[in-house]
Amino acid sequence: MSENKFNYFAVTTTVLVKAKNKQEAEKVAAGRRNAAGEVLFRATDIERISSAQAKLEAAKELNRHLEAMSEQIVKRQELEVKDRETARIREAEIVKATGHFDWMMWGLAAAGIAMLFYALYQLVNSHIENKELFTHFVGIIEGVVVSIYSYYFGSSLGSRIKDMK
Repeated sequence: MSENKFNYFAVTTTVLVKAKNKQEAEKVAAGRRNAAGEVLFRATDIERISSAQAKLEAAKELNRHLEAMSEQIVKRQELEVKDRETARIREAEIVKATGHFDWMMWGLAAAGIAMLFYALYQLVNSHIENKELFTHFVGIIEGVVVSIYSYYFGSSLGSRIKDMK
């Protein structure tokens, strides 16, 4: 196998920045407009490396990005869990304050069922030109109805009943 005609280089740029915080420093170093700060020093070092070393460096950089992405996924999941917890706390507080279930639960449930049955009725009985698009719309409505029911009548219903006692 012949070696390709390209050479590999490791290019390292060092930038010394004066800024208010890390985010502004990153903006200044990247040369973005309207960044608050200034570049005090910039140096670039270029070194020729072998193709094996280039592949190793690329794999290291890929792993670094994958680790950062997995950390962001974990943080996002933690935020979603906190969001659900605050919603459940809200429901429990409504039950404690009023002494009965939230009327919104029953209103949303009825509205969801009405929308779903109306959409299904229209899908079956009317002459819609673009049935495929309307079928997708019905699927979206089904997803909304499932979300409503899983929130209000799923595990949080048991929590609310327990809180009422």
